[in-house]
Amino acid sequence: MEKIVVKRLNYYLNTNGFIAKEQAGLRSSRSTNQHVALLSQCVKDALDYNHVLTAVFIDLKSAYDNVWREYHLLKLSKLGIRANLFNWIKGFLFQPSFRVRCGSSLSKSKI
Repeated sequence: MEKIVVKRLNYYLNTNGFIAKEQAGLRSSRSTNQHVALLSQCVKDALDYNHVLTAVFIDLKSAYDNVWREYHLLKLSKLGIRANLFNWIKGFLFQPSFRVRCGSSLSKSKI
């Protein structure tokens, strides 16, 4: 279900111009590898032409733990995300859980 939601949300945000073309990572045809290759080329060019180059890296390892969830829901609402998709994202942000179905059996909810 999560993949379907991400796909629909990405489509909506991309087709309505909410995501900059420079944004990469977790987007189809826009891998972070492209940015690494671009940075490598910039470093090579700076060395070749004896220029100074500054790069800043930010570690987002635990970024999800510090997400301001209410703010993101407000932003999604302002972007026009409504009804089922909005409620699914809200549930995912505040109460992430899953259940497994095997045949007619359904597991207990897991967090």
